[in-house]
Amino acid sequence: MFYGKIPSTLSSYKRLREISLSLNDFSGTIPKEIGNVTKLMRLYLRLNQLEGEIPEELGNLAELETLWLQNNYLLTGTIPSSIFNLSSLSNLDLSVNKLTGELPPNICNNLPFLEILILEVNDFDGKIPSTLSRCKHLQTLSLLMNDFSGDIPKEIGNLTKLKYLYLTKTDSKNTNDNNASHFNLIPWHKFVKELRINWQCFFFAHVYAKVLKRNPRGAGESCRIRDVMATKNFLTGAIPSSIFNLSSLSNLDLPVNNLTGIIPSQLGNPSSLQILYLSYNQLSGPIPSFILFKSSLLENIHFEYNILFVELPGDIPKEIGNLTKLKYLYLDQNRLQGEIPSEIGNLHNLEWMEFGINKLVGAVLATIFNVSTLKIFGASNNSLSGRLPSSPNIRLSNLEKLHLWDNNFSGTIPSFIFNASKLSTLELQMNSFSGFIPNTVGNLRNLGLNDNYLTSSTPELSFLSSLSNCEYLEYLSFSDNPLDGILPRAIGNLSQSMENIWMSNCNSSGSIPDEISNLTNLIAISLEGNKLNGSIPIALRKLQKLQLLSLKDNQLEGSIPNDLCRLVALFELDLGGNKLVRFIPACFGNLTNLRNLYLGSNKLTSIPSTLWNLKDILRLDLSSNFFTGPLPSEIGNLKVQFY
Repeated sequence: MFYGKIPSTLSSYKRLREISLSLNDFSGTIPKEIGNVTKLMRLYLRLNQLEGEIPEELGNLAELETLWLQNNYLLTGTIPSSIFNLSSLSNLDLSVNKLTGELPPNICNNLPFLEILILEVNDFDGKIPSTLSRCKHLQTLSLLMNDFSGDIPKEIGNLTKLKYLYLTKTDSKNTNDNNASHFNLIPWHKFVKELRINWQCFFFAHVYAKVLKRNPRGAGESCRIRDVMATKNFLTGAIPSSIFNLSSLSNLDLPVNNLTGIIPSQLGNPSSLQILYLSYNQLSGPIPSFILFKSSLLENIHFEYNILFVELPGDIPKEIGNLTKLKYLYLDQNRLQGEIPSEIGNLHNLEWMEFGINKLVGAVLATIFNVSTLKIFGASNNSLSGRLPSSPNIRLSNLEKLHLWDNNFSGTIPSFIFNASKLSTLELQMNSFSGFIPNTVGNLRNLGLNDNYLTSSTPELSFLSSLSNCEYLEYLSFSDNPLDGILPRAIGNLSQSMENIWMSNCNSSGSIPDEISNLTNLIAISLEGNKLNGSIPIALRKLQKLQLLSLKDNQLEGSIPNDLCRLVALFELDLGGNKLVRFIPACFGNLTNLRNLYLGSNKLTSIPSTLWNLKDILRLDLSSNFFTGPLPSEIGNLKVQFY
């Protein structure tokens, strides 16, 4: 969990499409510089401790579709008018803060695509604007627990796409009147799936966990509470068994607290329970198998990250296979042991399954991969072993992400994985897979195969040519595999979206092809620990976004080209352990973003005085070269760890 202030330097990443920093402990204000990331489409900062006003500059994010600032508790001031001019905005959630002021009468004039507007639990006042009806695509509207006054505008009834409406009774200081008859004047549509207007019922359902000693029985009968949600409320103690007297409970959502003890035996009582989210607590004991019998409607289970990363010991109950409506199963970071039960193969609606960071052993059976609805499967950082099933009957037509890194799998990578047409992320690194890297690789976005025993079917590393068919490929890692091939010119045909290439310690030979400079969006290249020869290509100067370049421990010759000085974004440059000669380019002193520079174990003879201009450099390795003479006094001005 990260903390401190959100760095304003995020604004330097101009092409960012999404910033997701939710569920952390960031404090301070929202950097106004984020408004400079003009390509941003999604900004997630919920569940932190951010304070102060929402920056007006966020209104510069013309492509923004989603803005989530909810549950920071300390955001103050009014909503900047510029937010209501974000014409691409479809999802706006500013709930559970201390925002004030009136909603503007032109609130929907420039929000043609707004579908979700959630402003609940703030201090807004004034009248609810009737012009909300101009947000024609609105599906969810929640204004609960504010200080709005006046009538509820009948124009809201014109929102024909509305599915969920949560409105505090006007003049919310009077909480004793539960009469909702004044809503009869509004032409409510058949599209509305959920309507909550009773302030007392809603308050109880969503804040109940803050007053866990309160008896919920009466409220459960009169209000038919469906949802109990108290994320990140600093709750302590055990989960009270009385909470399960709520017979209509469908969603129990208590993550990111300090709840302790075992999961209550009454957990299976509400027959309508669909979502169970208890992650990021300190709960202990085994997963109770009885819930797997009684909660026949259960669709979501979240138990991950309990007991401060030591939680919920024991096996995964085989009875979990009885939850035939289950869609999401999260059991990350527990002390789970034993094998993954084959009964999970009975869950024919399962879409997301996470078992990462446990102590699971044994093989992954073919029955797991026969769940055709599966979109995401993660079982990384366990002790799973054996071969992955290779049956030709396996068809994972919906699989999007497969995370199996850091296990003990062996054998070849089965063809069904690369035949999964929707697969975008494949992480099999840190295993013992062997054999050829397939030439058929689907349409991947991220491919991690490092730290295995994989080889290439041809000396030209032909699999790289096949990867050129992956139009959106961004991340590629083959490091620490015995590829034993020549780095081909075809590497320049990879996707223009490519940002990371990691091919260290692969026993690759030949020269570095100029064509690699075609990948102009590259951020990091690591080719260290190979047998690459020839000179450093001057064509690398085209990689203006490059932040890391590591070519160490090869057989590169010649001088260091001045063209590298055009890589102004470089943060780390490692050319150590080669046969480079002559001088260090004087223009290196202009690389002001450089923090790590490794030039040791070469045949360099001259250090330019401009190198000492790098006042902010942190690591500088010039060891084992042919330098002579004294070091200049300017070296004392550096912050560097010097080698």
